[in-house]
Amino acid sequence: MKKLLIGMIGTILLLTGALKMSQQLTKNTQYNDLTVRYYLGMTFPKYNHPAKLYDEINLDKVDNIRKSKETKSYYIGFYKDGKLIKFEKYSNDNKVMDFAYEYDERGNLINIYKNNIEVRKPLQKWRDWCLLND
Repeated sequence: MKKLLIGMIGTILLLTGALKMSQQLTKNTQYNDLTVRYYLGMTFPKYNHPAKLYDEINLDKVDNIRKSKETKSYYIGFYKDGKLIKFEKYSNDNKVMDFAYEYDERGNLINIYKNNIEVRKPLQKWRDWCLLND
């Protein structure tokens, strides 16, 4: 009986997850206080973070890329209060990488994460760099 109950719960969870994944995406979806947008390009201006995403696309284009036999990439940007807090890179329908950004209460970038691992803390000012290398 216990195994049957566990199996039923597992099946329900699996079906719930599949249902959520099959739901249609909507343009610039609001997740609580997050805005989600889709792009074709990404750059690190002057090799600095946060990244800049460009060439915004709609969901029809994202669906075409996902289904394409040709290898193509697109980016999903997650914004909170107008600031990029995370982006994910996909090649067709496979996630390749992601970066997440953490800001302080004044809006300054304080932490950078790549694939959920802290990469570095950005240097905010020349003075900080001098103090670290003194």
